[in-house]
Amino acid sequence: MQKTLIATAFLSLFFLTSTMAQDRKGGGGGRRAGMQQDSARGPRGQFRDMEQVAEKDLPTALTSHIKQTYPNATLRRMGKTKDGKFMVVLTETDKPRRVLVADSKGEILQNREMPARNGQGGGRRQPNK
Repeated sequence: MQKTLIATAFLSLFFLTSTMAQDRKGGGGGRRAGMQQDSARGPRGQFRDMEQVAEKDLPTALTSHIKQTYPNATLRRMGKTKDGKFMVVLTETDKPRRVLVADSKGEILQNREMPARNGQGGGRRQPNK
């Protein structure tokens, strides 16, 4: 009986410290909950449900808009949803990543900065001098 009580107390203590450690990280439910949040709100999760496409497969109006508006940008990820929308992630030196969502004609539906993750800034970091 005494061994059972000690084992129960030990497991309870282990569970409590594990839960507190996850709360300190801000995850609340650990890594899996963070991944679910990403898929609900961010492009990283949305890309899982998309068909990856090449730059040549993007609408001409979209590629010309990107070249005019963001001449130094690099296309990092490109995808197409089941309903025909295109999503493109752009990176530029010293600037936050940008997400463009366009329809099948290349008309921009959304243009937003991609949220930083893990406390990192959106742009590239400069070395300390």
